[in-house]
Amino acid sequence: MSKLPTILVISYNFIPIVNPRSLRCKYLVNYFANIGWKVIVLTISPSKHYPKYFEDSLKELSDEIEIHRVNPGIIYALKHRSPSQYSLDRWKRKDMMEIDRLRCRFREFIRKLYMATVDKVLLPDQTFEWVLSALKEAESILKRTNIDAMVSLAFPPTSHVIGYFLKKKHKEIVWIGDTGDPWSFGPLIQGIKSRFNRIIERHLIRKMNYHVVTNEAIKEMYGTLFPQIDPAKTVILTQGFSKEEIASIPYSIGNNFIIVYTGIFYDDIRNPIPFFEALKSFINEPSFKVVIAGNISYKYLSWIKENNLDEMVAFKGSINHSSSLALQKGATVLLNIGNVSPVQIPGKLSEYIGIQKPILHIKNCDGDFAAKVVKRLNRGVVVDNTPEEIRKGLKRLFSEYKKNELLSRYNLEVENDFEWNYIWGKLENYIKDGFNEIKK
Repeated sequence: MSKLPTILVISYNFIPIVNPRSLRCKYLVNYFANIGWKVIVLTISPSKHYPKYFEDSLKELSDEIEIHRVNPGIIYALKHRSPSQYSLDRWKRKDMMEIDRLRCRFREFIRKLYMATVDKVLLPDQTFEWVLSALKEAESILKRTNIDAMVSLAFPPTSHVIGYFLKKKHKEIVWIGDTGDPWSFGPLIQGIKSRFNRIIERHLIRKMNYHVVTNEAIKEMYGTLFPQIDPAKTVILTQGFSKEEIASIPYSIGNNFIIVYTGIFYDDIRNPIPFFEALKSFINEPSFKVVIAGNISYKYLSWIKENNLDEMVAFKGSINHSSSLALQKGATVLLNIGNVSPVQIPGKLSEYIGIQKPILHIKNCDGDFAAKVVKRLNRGVVVDNTPEEIRKGLKRLFSEYKKNELLSRYNLEVENDFEWNYIWGKLENYIKDGFNEIKK
């Protein structure tokens, strides 16, 4: 190929929405733009009411990237017609507590009703509405631009559905499907919907030149579920961190023992209540502090207040990625809570590794792959998600901190295998392998 290639990146999640998948996409497109490839992104037009909408994050994209946005559909518009995050100022007002408590319960009731009814019949999931408009826009792009390679990023899996139809019509394009969390065999998808999605997913992977997953456990599971697919087609590219970006972030370190968590809690797969229970043992330690950044459910805010932990625990709400990195850099210990699925690794773990601070990892199942990573790298302490076990882990870390032994107990060296440039360099090689395969 004489000229530098053109790559089409399809991702429902993209900047200015800031979440693990959109950040992965951001680093991917910046990498290829920086090495001279023409980069075109196909994504949705996000709502400014989405709790992780940060317009200033658009400045983090290369000026060379061409972005095409399409309407995400009616369901998306209804979900994000108004702000969904609870105001932390309202939470501090006692006269608003009962009102917000009732509002939180009503929203939770509506969510569960929706998941038990409407969501069960939407294939592959509730983001299906953007598929037709995205395909129409993609065909318009292909009429005026020669696309050499295509990368679709899931979650959600509709990005792969779009990639499938484009690959079916344009066989000369190298297609890489990048899957984050498990799709058809994920912990929240059960019953007949899971079986239908498994059939869909098998057809999609067969069309891909390469199928990217984030760890060895997920690759093994795909091999078990789809033995008819060549295992060499599924490759591993982990979540990562940007060494340069982390180094550029200013931060401050105080005199307190500060635990930082940046992310979201989930009742069914990432429950923080046992951690909060464990904090009660340190309520008389004035230097023991916890900082949580992310869109937090009101019920967790009220739980902290009702248990008199609001002097210890500070909630920052949703913050931009730079602020999140600054909080992590200023931490004494970074908190990571594993998912109930053993193969899922929270994306923040790789970033925590790049921050080079000890990690308290709370595991929710025996085969937790993230726990294995923390242990293998000697990056911190791993405990079960029970108040007693978490309490023991916290006492150990707090004791090491007071003895000035915390940083010497763990391996906090830079792990270059998790650096984004290294990861996307491997993807570049897979795409080039695809070029050679198509030429045969």
